[in-house]
Amino acid sequence: MENIYPIIALVLVFALVVVVHELGHMLFALAGRVEVTDFGVGLGPSIFSKKLGGIRYHICALPLGGFVKIAGMEPGDTADSMRSYRNKKPMTKIAILCAGSLFNFLLGVILIFALAFIGFPREVVLVRGVVKGSPAEEAGFQAGDVIYAINGERLKDEFGLRRAVSQAEGKRMDFVVERLG
Repeated sequence: MENIYPIIALVLVFALVVVVHELGHMLFALAGRVEVTDFGVGLGPSIFSKKLGGIRYHICALPLGGFVKIAGMEPGDTADSMRSYRNKKPMTKIAILCAGSLFNFLLGVILIFALAFIGFPREVVLVRGVVKGSPAEEAGFQAGDVIYAINGERLKDEFGLRRAVSQAEGKRMDFVVERLG
């Protein structure tokens, strides 16, 4: 069951990147006075849609991908009004095409600053408390200690700690611990 969480996280991150990418195309198209008819999150059949301000927003069955439909951009599209992509100046067209990549770059910058502000997640074990008279107390552990490794093996979570302790069966154990920085 624990292996499903990285897959869910990967799908969510991929969906975020795609949505931000398509949002860039849509916003630059609207800024260039190009008609946008549809914006969708996901692929496949639409399971929910709502029209707001002339644009139909979709949530589709498969959470991978997304799309934006811009008038005059498809080969068979007959949209020939002044709001058609086809009738815009080359610089407007280039801006619309580059906007997705620009928005993905900006998302990366924002995420880097956010992670720098809140801190990067570390795969370690934090000692929250020590039971009086326990082997942990005898070994000298204190609340606030951070355990990085046992017997040379890096810890990822508390389950790894429990597994290593239960397998030790009274044998000597070497810990890599950080205390007060």
